[in-house]
Amino acid sequence: MVKKQVLDLNVLKNERITDDIFLIELSAGEFSSDIRPGQFLNVSCNGQNNTYLRRPISIFDINKDKRTISLLYKVVGKGTSFFSQLSTDDIVNVMGPLGNSFDLSYENPLIIGGGIGVAPLKYLIREFNNKGIIPDVVLGFSTNDQLEVVKLFKDLECNIHISTDEISEYFCGNSCQLADIILEKNNFDSIYACGPKVMLINLPKTKLPTFLSLEEYMACGVGACLGCAVKNAQGGYSHVCKDGPIFEAKEVVIDE
Repeated sequence: MVKKQVLDLNVLKNERITDDIFLIELSAGEFSSDIRPGQFLNVSCNGQNNTYLRRPISIFDINKDKRTISLLYKVVGKGTSFFSQLSTDDIVNVMGPLGNSFDLSYENPLIIGGGIGVAPLKYLIREFNNKGIIPDVVLGFSTNDQLEVVKLFKDLECNIHISTDEISEYFCGNSCQLADIILEKNNFDSIYACGPKVMLINLPKTKLPTFLSLEEYMACGVGACLGCAVKNAQGGYSHVCKDGPIFEAKEVVIDE
């Protein structure tokens, strides 16, 4: 098990991708080599008023040559608004790596992301590429301006399928509807997904091993506050920050 660390990392860039989605790149040194796809960081808001709790942010990508970490995040409140104001050479305090990681033992995965739920998927795709695997990837967005996020995946080897709720040149509908169509055209051996709960509930019903990256409110990030509980199939509760955020679909109950 990789030891959790609390570190100050330098901001290399903080780029606006859409009106409310940003990509921040951090210089991380050896720390970057310890991170596995699906894990996250708890990022400090530097004690800003009313934002004392850290914010959990998925690892979007790792550049092991440059030793950098990239985080894709959406501005939804005071904490993420603070992140959006960070500039080159600012310092960010992070705790991590936190949580478990995706199972990479499959060879023909279908990867599905919805909205900002695409955030943990780029590093997952990169690690499949490192194994010589070129996965099919469904990226779904509610608005056409969010299609700018697709450009961030262009340096990977994958077959990207795009859906939008608004009328565009792409499939008009949601990512689950498009995934249903894609599943009929290939002999996949697994499904990986991250997105809002309504998306995860409506994922295609198959017998394939299905791995979910769950999104819940987290305060501590280490299982102490118990605020990110989800029902599990055994009748008890699991905690997303400690037991997850990656779960097999059959392990958790998310449709209640």
